[in-house]
Amino acid sequence: MAAKLEIIDVRGRKPPRSTSLARVPTRLAEGTSANGELDARCLRRLTAAVQQCVRIGSRHDVPMWVTYATAAVRDAANGRHARRLVEAETGLRLGFFTGEQEGRYTFRAAQRWLGGELTMVDIGGGTLEVASGHGPEPESVISAPLGAARLTRQFLRIDPPRGSQVRRLTEVVDGQLAELLRDVPAGQRQFAGAGKVLKLLAQLSNEDAAREDLLLLDDLRDCIPRLSTLDRAGRCALPGVPRARADRILAGAITAEALMRRLGTDQLRICPWGLREGVALREHARHRTGR
Repeated sequence: MAAKLEIIDVRGRKPPRSTSLARVPTRLAEGTSANGELDARCLRRLTAAVQQCVRIGSRHDVPMWVTYATAAVRDAANGRHARRLVEAETGLRLGFFTGEQEGRYTFRAAQRWLGGELTMVDIGGGTLEVASGHGPEPESVISAPLGAARLTRQFLRIDPPRGSQVRRLTEVVDGQLAELLRDVPAGQRQFAGAGKVLKLLAQLSNEDAAREDLLLLDDLRDCIPRLSTLDRAGRCALPGVPRARADRILAGAITAEALMRRLGTDQLRICPWGLREGVALREHARHRTGR
């Protein structure tokens, strides 16, 4: 995980244009306890990363800041303390989007990228979002505490995980999704996947590099047993798997398989745009309308 600074020009009628991007690692997942509390070293890394982003932004004379933290801080047991500490050390007050808001902004980005009738899914670290609609705003949004990092802490505490743990996680996720997805609109539509977890799964499960923008259900099902038998070092050794996501990739794969099966789709088109782009589109619209 990382603190990210993206400098975006939202002026004019053209789509928002990114002019600079900085990424400073925070490794929040490594410093999050089983009860969801960020430890002291983790908090120091977080404040130092935000400070570095502030220094970079100051060099670019950024006129307006839109600051937000995702579920890793928002849902942490000591998330309020983390927020106060960051503000005291950096002068920036971290805002939070609800899971539903994250789903709406990410849907907006995916719909702008793909167009048409769409169901968008995003498996984050703390939450899962599913949003559906045929215009720039979704008609339905579901957010649930089924993020890959959260599920890993709850169910896969032994490395490598036991078969009983994997089965229990699969049962819980499938049962909760069966209830959550009952009202998702059916019918012919596109299915899009957003976020790093799904992008990484598409790369891992698809041997055809030309199709890495697709996550195929059959390929994903073949990938899960292999991930289940590997320890953390083994997952880190897989092509393209970063250290920060090696722990959570199995939980992400199990959740993605249940999602696709319950939604009735055999593929997800991986969208390169996500939450940040959705927020940029919101700010661009505000700049144009003056609201």
